[in-house]
Amino acid sequence: MHFDTADIPLGTDTAVEHILLPTIAAPPTTDLSEQFVQLRASVSQLSINQLKTQSSIGNLQNHLLSRIDDLEKASADARTQQDQDLRGHFKSVRQEVQIQKTALSFEVHEFKQGVRAQSGIF
Repeated sequence: MHFDTADIPLGTDTAVEHILLPTIAAPPTTDLSEQFVQLRASVSQLSINQLKTQSSIGNLQNHLLSRIDDLEKASADARTQQDQDLRGHFKSVRQEVQIQKTALSFEVHEFKQGVRAQSGIF
């Protein structure tokens, strides 16, 4: 085979430049508390032109901050429940492993006794 410039594109249209590299998204932030703090700070600094009185802005801020508090509590409760669920699963797995370990030890012990009995060793 003989390659020439017609076979190998040169310049700006090279195959390498046409390869799309996967984009790497930033990992999701798992610290919800920090996100709630930032949201609370943003709400506290709201400047709403549509509301005519300072009282209306204060009422809106209070309502939003109350909702944020509710979301924070729900998030904390969900994390606590998830933690309890995972602990329960881990406990079940540990118990199952212990049961299987005991059963396997018993089977190995019986196998050794059988081998000793067959070979005349006691």
